[in-house]
Amino acid sequence: MKIFIGSSVEEVKTAVMIGSWLEKEGIDVNVWNEVGIFTPGQYSLDDLIKQTKEVDAAVFIFSGDDRTWYRHDIVNSVRDNILFEFGLFCGELSFEKVAIVTKGSPKLASDLSGITYINLDTGKNTAQERLINWVNKVNPDGKRVPKLSVYADSVFVFDEKGYGEQTYTVKYEDGGCVVNVDYTKQRDAEPAYSGVCINCVPQINLTANKLMKMKFDFLDSGLKCINLEIKNRKVNKQKSITIYPDMVKDGWCEIDLSRLDEELLRNIDEFVLCTKPDHFTDQSNKKATFKIDQLNFES
Repeated sequence: MKIFIGSSVEEVKTAVMIGSWLEKEGIDVNVWNEVGIFTPGQYSLDDLIKQTKEVDAAVFIFSGDDRTWYRHDIVNSVRDNILFEFGLFCGELSFEKVAIVTKGSPKLASDLSGITYINLDTGKNTAQERLINWVNKVNPDGKRVPKLSVYADSVFVFDEKGYGEQTYTVKYEDGGCVVNVDYTKQRDAEPAYSGVCINCVPQINLTANKLMKMKFDFLDSGLKCINLEIKNRKVNKQKSITIYPDMVKDGWCEIDLSRLDEELLRNIDEFVLCTKPDHFTDQSNKKATFKIDQLNFES
């Protein structure tokens, strides 16, 4: 299943967040600002019409981005192009397959009164649950291809001694997270075992998907290897897999999960990319950079 997500420029971060919710459910997502959605030199309307024919459903974020005059008063209104695009996708996909996610209390067109919206102001967890329930209703065959994109709000630093902020800096750019590792900033002679954690909320079930493809780049080759830890905190189980540069082919690293414990794979909480002192190519200068973009799972 593929879903288009539209928003104003001001709400791109919200669109990306909603995209991450859907991708954790195994849904292919097209956020409007991604490279390739709009073709340079072409009319935007042509590209939008093309999207209506390529996706199975759409989500639009309605927020009060514009101040408009309405019946002797100034109100916060949904941007006009968002309303237009909403109608465009409804016309192609049917009204039931286009969801409205509201943020704040924007003024809506009278023709849309009485519609049930997914309101972000009720809390992210509630909104996420309602969005997934809607997806389950509009997805007739229930087929999913699990894909976990790595966004800045799903990544945090993990370490044993509290030096993570000194050791790691994480920056989201070019469709993934670029991580700079600098063990020289740690005070101890023996640096802490630390890493960056990719949080899985909700938990993902990989019992039917035994091949993991990680979009990964060692970049400056400051590391000769890195550990990938797969964790299930519910049953207190984890598995560590060592990744070497020669395992990365054309930007992807394939990892066979078939020998992993089924109980571990049933409810995975997080993936952690960890470094150790002996992982560095140059032991006199323990600095490195790597990039993690996406985790795909296949049966």
